[in-house]
Amino acid sequence: TTTTRRTEVYRSTDGGQNWTLVTTLSADFVAQDIAAVGDLIMMTNDDARVAYSTDRGATWKLGGRLIGDRK
Repeated sequence: TTTTRRTEVYRSTDGGQNWTLVTTLSADFVAQDIAAVGDLIMMTNDDARVAYSTDRGATWKLGGRLIGDRK
């Protein structure tokens, strides 16, 4: 985004022809990687925190940090 640091999550159900805004996350969690399987969406950010949603992005919870080398 251009005005503040945040993550906007969009979803397409027609192969990318049309997109719908699912949620906007604040500067507390700016997504770096995102994956979706069914209703589950998982994101990581630049300091290895994980957030997840089990309701297609309507609500989010922090799930901890990834284990490994954080350079």
